[in-house]
Amino acid sequence: MGLSLRKVVVVLDVLGIDRSHRAVRNWTHDLTETQSAPPTVKPLRVAIDGKQIEVDGEARWLYAAIDTGSKCIPDIDVYSRRGTDPAVAFLDQPTEIRELDGVEYLVDGMDYLTALARHNLSGYLDYTDHNYIEKGFQTVTMRIDRLHPT
Repeated sequence: MGLSLRKVVVVLDVLGIDRSHRAVRNWTHDLTETQSAPPTVKPLRVAIDGKQIEVDGEARWLYAAIDTGSKCIPDIDVYSRRGTDPAVAFLDQPTEIRELDGVEYLVDGMDYLTALARHNLSGYLDYTDHNYIEKGFQTVTMRIDRLHPT
């Protein structure tokens, strides 16, 4: 998915799977020994969105970015609320995408446009191509429901 090991630990934790950074690191090393090098991708268009999820009975917001070309998820995080401040905090995190020139960000609301403006990033409202991330959230929600039925 293009996530750092710490992000993988966070995602697993959200899914209710308690694994240490070291365990995830060991999985990665075991897997890389059996696999060829993953393809590298230079994203041109990245969709960003947030979705409300439930974690331990409490509402949380899952923020994610998805490369519309490769469908890779370069960044994902969980926040206790939604709005401009969490959107800005999500974009504050260091990612490989932020360091690339010419990346367009596709968003679906003013919180994200404000966050993009605060970081001097290029972006605009796009509901058509933005659907990639909605499909990604649908998949995440389906997997959470399968792993943790209510």
